[in-house]
Amino acid sequence: SKVKGIPKGAHGVILSTVTGKERMAAREAIAILSEALEELGGPTRDSDDCKIADAKAVEEEDQSHQGGAADISALLKAEVDDMKDKSKQDFFVRDMGLPSTVFLGCNFSSPSPSDIVFHVLDAVRKSKQNKSRFCHRWFPVEYTCRAELEEIKAMGKKVVEAHFGADRKESKFSVDVAFRAKPKELERLDVINAFADEVRQPPWKVDLNAPELTILVNVVKGTSGCAVVRGYRDLSRYNLSLLATPAEDDASDGAEVGGEEKEKETEEKEKEEEKKQRRQTRE
Repeated sequence: SKVKGIPKGAHGVILSTVTGKERMAAREAIAILSEALEELGGPTRDSDDCKIADAKAVEEEDQSHQGGAADISALLKAEVDDMKDKSKQDFFVRDMGLPSTVFLGCNFSSPSPSDIVFHVLDAVRKSKQNKSRFCHRWFPVEYTCRAELEEIKAMGKKVVEAHFGADRKESKFSVDVAFRAKPKELERLDVINAFADEVRQPPWKVDLNAPELTILVNVVKGTSGCAVVRGYRDLSRYNLSLLATPAEDDASDGAEVGGEEKEKETEEKEKEEEKKQRRQTRE
């Protein structure tokens, strides 16, 4: 059987959902992300992919001028085949083998998952309109490795070098770690330190209440994913359902209530870990 978790090398979003509504949540999320992607100017793919797409477009245009109905039929068939080919879709769904958890991968290089998710959540904050019933928290993933401390430390070094340079205007940061079926030998504080120890302090300073940048780390089974995000606290810890919950959803069915309670439980545990982090920072 396949080992489920965060696909190694993938860019995407880990989505926490209402329990039992994972598929519906994935469909909702893809629609929301696709709309945000277009608002941000559409996807950019690697140059090789663009060349292949351009060559195919030219070839199809030439064929369309040559053959009439038979060629039109062939083009329609090719289009249907393209739709079935997951590699040509902007987003794909990965079953992570865990309840209330889905991975949505991106089949393009930019915009980044962090920028797309920030755009989605910032729009909800401004409009107070929630387009989803089944999606809770959104965790961008832009770096991946095995869920082993030495590999996480190596990933931490790479992440900090890319996002915490001297040219940044921000100065306050935090590290937020979420575990889902983690390896027993991995401790939350060790994962936090794998990133925090790489950040030069000063000029950077840990601020758990109002960080300008948050290193968001997810450990799922034997894999680990990470991204650096903006506005994590201001955007309700990237919880869409808390940012804007429509009144008619307050009397939701049992599965939805259960999912929300599970999210609150998880957040309470994370807050306890943050208190430990504060004490360590003071020391």
